[in-house]
Amino acid sequence: MKKLALMLALVAGMTFSASSAHAIILDPSFLGGGLGETSVFNQLSVYAETESTLTSPTTFIDKGSLVVNGLIASGPVDDQDLNSVGGWLLTAVWSDLSGSTTTIDSGTNLQVQNTYLAGHMDMYATLQSAPGTYDFGALGFSDDTGFTTGTKVASLSLKSGFGSLFPNKTPITGSTDLFWDFTYMKAGFWKDNFGNDLKDEPLIVAFADSKVGDVSFPNPSVTLATHNGSVDVTIPEPATMILFGSGLMGFIARRKKKVIA
Repeated sequence: MKKLALMLALVAGMTFSASSAHAIILDPSFLGGGLGETSVFNQLSVYAETESTLTSPTTFIDKGSLVVNGLIASGPVDDQDLNSVGGWLLTAVWSDLSGSTTTIDSGTNLQVQNTYLAGHMDMYATLQSAPGTYDFGALGFSDDTGFTTGTKVASLSLKSGFGSLFPNKTPITGSTDLFWDFTYMKAGFWKDNFGNDLKDEPLIVAFADSKVGDVSFPNPSVTLATHNGSVDVTIPEPATMILFGSGLMGFIARRKKKVIA
């Protein structure tokens, strides 16, 4: 199976212009309940809560839960009652996001820098027939429930990532950039703006950034935080793929010519 890459950009407070080349459709009709395809969009609005634990003075592991609470486009969007009672849910969880951490003290400002090295995330879709289908519980991850009860629609593997936190600021601020590969897409769920299944696309490129808030430290080894932002889902421009293909063919032709000579 071809390895699929997704570019997810979780960016709070930023606006992205929509275009047909970067438009996505989700199709939760397999869930039943009279659901159909959403209209096209180019961003997912998200909310997440995480729990990061130091496993040594310089390493950490992060666990988290995420819910998609809306679809964003340049105009009105039919989201098929996403995140509404009687509609459907799109959630995600991770429990093994690991990396290294370092603290920089400039004398005037303390900064914690995290480098993300490995991790896995799964996304699920399910009907929300009643309130409380999922529950974040208290701040953190350990008591979150209902995020994996649906049908898996995607799996992602971390490529790389970087995060920063400024614990001396009031309120505490920070951000995180994560780069993922899609290793699984449910057939028929992820579509382009023409209705084509993206499951067999060779490449979907994206990147991630989220705003950190509501940070707390229950003990010196644990950091709890919320994340608000939006996920920018993009598909490579057809022209870009054509140029890439023609460039690759030209390279192959030159290689053959050189061998023959």
